[in-house]
Amino acid sequence: MCLACPLGGSCVGATTWQDVKPKYGWWRLYDINDTEKNRPPDCLASEDNKKQPQPSCVFQKCLYPHACHGAKDPNAHGNLFNETTGKEYDPAAIDRNETCDETAGYSNNCTDQDGEPARCRLCATCIGGSGQVRYKRSGSGTMCKLCPDISTNRILLGVGFVIMVLGSTIMIYMEITSETSDDESSDVVKKITLNFLQMVSLAGGLPLQWPAAVHIMFDSFSTLSSAGTTLMIPDCELTTMRTVEAFYLKQFVFTFSVPMIVLLCIITWTFIKCCCQKKLKLESDKIKDYTVLSIVLMLFLCYPTLVKLSLSMLKCPIIGPQPYLMAE
Repeated sequence: MCLACPLGGSCVGATTWQDVKPKYGWWRLYDINDTEKNRPPDCLASEDNKKQPQPSCVFQKCLYPHACHGAKDPNAHGNLFNETTGKEYDPAAIDRNETCDETAGYSNNCTDQDGEPARCRLCATCIGGSGQVRYKRSGSGTMCKLCPDISTNRILLGVGFVIMVLGSTIMIYMEITSETSDDESSDVVKKITLNFLQMVSLAGGLPLQWPAAVHIMFDSFSTLSSAGTTLMIPDCELTTMRTVEAFYLKQFVFTFSVPMIVLLCIITWTFIKCCCQKKLKLESDKIKDYTVLSIVLMLFLCYPTLVKLSLSMLKCPIIGPQPYLMAE
């Protein structure tokens, strides 16, 4: 029986089904087992798919095409940069085996919600574990990025915490001094600049293949506009957990970030009042005003991160017949 070549499949000439494999950047929607590997899936035999020139029920395009290896498909997914030669090349121009690119950090073998072995959907899971070579997802997409070694990563987390504290302190101080100044134009410029940086950093979450330099710009703007809070997402420290479990853990922590910020500001200004009120000549009413100002400013700085993480709960790409949470 002759069937149409499915969308995303490589069918060169008259070929049998066991020779059909996905093109570069595509993923097989069903498991290959010994009893069915020599015959096409049942969905191709349905009346609707028989009428389709390229049925879409067998293969699906990967969220990050370069994670999924397969038959050559030149000029389909853009070029990559080779750091060794300093030149761009088209990885889809080479015929490859059907697999996830583990050399770039994309895992082939995952575990499902029952702890059973399963294929990694769309090759969108990064290689984790407790070893020295670990990867994490970059931004809100599924591109994997190599994690630094454990010691370096923890140092970076500490540096991020210090930057967050210092940045928040400086911004609160600048806001307090601007309240006592007659020059309102500088305060307006600062707020417009912060809003601009926050909006640009949110654009980095769009599902587009931004160049590496643009990703660096987004990360820099996000760090500046959020007082370093974007550095405090310890994904590399959570690689021993399933991706979705780490995702829910972060959601749980950020759920309580607002009351934690309020409580921290109250405790900090209460400590300042007890220790430095006479030395700084601060009145009780002023301290109350500064406490409220600090709370509002910190919530304003955390707003982009909170929005991004909250909306990520609604990011559910459809894989085959049903949607899955992006983190899963």
